[in-house]
Amino acid sequence: MTTEENQVNRKQQAGRTWLEFILLLCTLGLLVVVAVPKFYDYEADANVTALKGLKSAIDNVMVQTYEQAQASNIADQPRGTLTVEGVTIDVQFGYPVANDLPQLIGVLKEEERWLPKPHDSQAGVDYVWVYHDNPAPSCYLSYYEATPTQHAKTELVIRPSCQEAPMSQ
Repeated sequence: MTTEENQVNRKQQAGRTWLEFILLLCTLGLLVVVAVPKFYDYEADANVTALKGLKSAIDNVMVQTYEQAQASNIADQPRGTLTVEGVTIDVQFGYPVANDLPQLIGVLKEEERWLPKPHDSQAGVDYVWVYHDNPAPSCYLSYYEATPTQHAKTELVIRPSCQEAPMSQ
């Protein structure tokens, strides 16, 4: 090979190296753009999953309490007391009253995570557990106490703003 051919070869290789470098940067940039939102989704899914777990725990306690209330013949009574898992609680038509749920479900005692509060503005809702309250309660679980015509129930509310991480105070 001549000197001229070597110089042309080096220029082509140098050009190819820069082109490969630019393509590599573009590829990495694209991966970052695609991957970063996935990490945010995992955090958002954790909020929703935590509330779903809480709903499941409350639903299980409701079923267990109602079965014991039926066995004790107080399932149709407006008020009564019942011992569930060694804890004496008040029941209403066979289901636990909202104020006694934290005694049966240990995770509800974690006040920094769950913000239990009576729900005054919505008729029929006795208690609400909010995952985070800032900027607004957009992700929460409602507990409706039993009435003469309706069994106790839970309702999970998940709005798009629930997907945001809680803001520090």
